[in-house]
Amino acid sequence: MNNDENKVLETDENEKVEETEKISEDNADIAHEVIEEMENSEKAEADIAIDTSDDAMDDEQLEDTDMMLEDMADSNHKISINKPLIIAASILVALVLAFTGFMVFGNPTADKVLKKSGICGTWLYRNGDVANYYIFNEDGKLLLRNGTLTSVVNFDIDTEKGNVFNIYSGSDENEELIGTMNFERYKEDGIDTLKIYSLESEDNALVMQRSELPNNVLKADENFKADENIIGTWRDEKNGLEISFTGEGFITLDFSQTIYEGTYIIEENRVDFTYTTSFTSDITQTESFYYEVKDGKFYFYTSMPDGESEGMEFVKVTE
Repeated sequence: MNNDENKVLETDENEKVEETEKISEDNADIAHEVIEEMENSEKAEADIAIDTSDDAMDDEQLEDTDMMLEDMADSNHKISINKPLIIAASILVALVLAFTGFMVFGNPTADKVLKKSGICGTWLYRNGDVANYYIFNEDGKLLLRNGTLTSVVNFDIDTEKGNVFNIYSGSDENEELIGTMNFERYKEDGIDTLKIYSLESEDNALVMQRSELPNNVLKADENFKADENIIGTWRDEKNGLEISFTGEGFITLDFSQTIYEGTYIIEENRVDFTYTTSFTSDITQTESFYYEVKDGKFYFYTSMPDGESEGMEFVKVTE
C-alpha cells in the first residue's frame, strides 16, 4: 500500500471519529437540557405519592438486600398503592441515551443483556414447607409469587461487574436502588440451578431451581351474586392502577408493585376479596374496600364513603 492510500485511510478514520464525537456531544447537550426541564418540573410538583401500605421496608431491610428478597414473601400484605411520577422528558432522555449507545458504541439492548445472562425465567426456592417462585422477566420485572399474591420490583444486569444484578423499588419513572446481588448458574443433579447472594457474603444465599409456576386457583363463592355495573376492567390513569371483576366471582387488583388475584363477594357497596399467600398450604387472606359507580366511573375507597372523602377514580377500559 503506497503513502497516498495510507493518507486516504487515515483521513476517513479521522472523519469517522470526529462524526462519532459530534453525535455524542449533540446528544449530551440534548440530555442536559432535558434533565434541567425535569428538575424544574419536579420542583413545581406538590405531593405526588399515595401510599396506604403498612409494609414499607425499614432501614435494616435496605442494608441487608438478601433478607429483603425473603421479606417480600411476608403473608401479612396490605394493599399498597404507588402513584408514579410520569414525566415525558425522562422518556426522551432514555431514548436519547439508548439511541446514542446503539449507534455509537453498538451496545446490546437491555432485554438482550437479560436474555443472555440466563437468569430469566421461573425459579423455585424452597425453605422447609415454604415455596416461593421468583420470576425474572426480560422486560426487567422481578416477580415474587406466593399463591395468588405477586410482589413486583425492577431489576437490571450490571454488565460492568459480570454476574451481578441491581434491584429497584418504586415505579419505572421514580425507582430507587435497594439492593445489589451476585448470581451464579450451574447444574445440580442435572437441574438448572440459580444461586443468589449479597456482594458482601454468601452466608444467606438463596438457592433455587428452574421450575414452572403451578396452578393455584381459588373457587368462587357458591352464593356469589355479581353487580353488573362493575364487571370488566377499570383503570385509574392518575395512579396507574387496574381492577378487574368477572361475572363469575374472580378479581384482579394490579397495584403496580403488588398484584392480587382471587375471588370476591359484594356486601352492599363493600367488596371483600380473598387471595392465597402460599402454594403449599391453604393460607388465605381477605381484604376489603368500598366502591361507588357514578356517571359511568368507578370510585375506590379504603373506608366507608362519608360524602367528603375523595375516592380514586377509575374508568372502564374493557367490558
